[in-house]
Amino acid sequence: MKPRPHEFIGPIVDFVMGLCQGRNLALGVYPNSLFKLSVYENTGYTAFGSDAPFIKTKKLTGTTAGAAGGSVSSTVAHGVNPQKILAVSLIINTVDYLFLENANSGTASATYLINGPNIIVLNKSGASSNIYNMPFTLYITYEE
Repeated sequence: MKPRPHEFIGPIVDFVMGLCQGRNLALGVYPNSLFKLSVYENTGYTAFGSDAPFIKTKKLTGTTAGAAGGSVSSTVAHGVNPQKILAVSLIINTVDYLFLENANSGTASATYLINGPNIIVLNKSGASSNIYNMPFTLYITYEE
């Protein structure tokens, strides 16, 4: 009886993992072939494609201000060169739901500003009473 292809993968992976100690291993099964194996070094930045920028992400947390608008805000130091920031996502956790910064509702509206070494999270005046003193997460994508 001829062995099926998947019966070979386990022993081969064990052998390759022994050769590649201290490195990350990627194994993919593709149509019309047994499998494709690659070893890569994780230097902290990732690129998706040969012409893509090397990117990295950072997750920061904080608490929204206890009042709305004006000078009342939450400031978080991000530690990234602001010119390298490609995107920022703001998620505010409330008791009932998760609020995304672009989903402005009548009582849960906020925005953020990238101000040099800081990101400032602002509760919108007259439209943020449901997000006072709530935990938030900032997810930053930036390039090398």
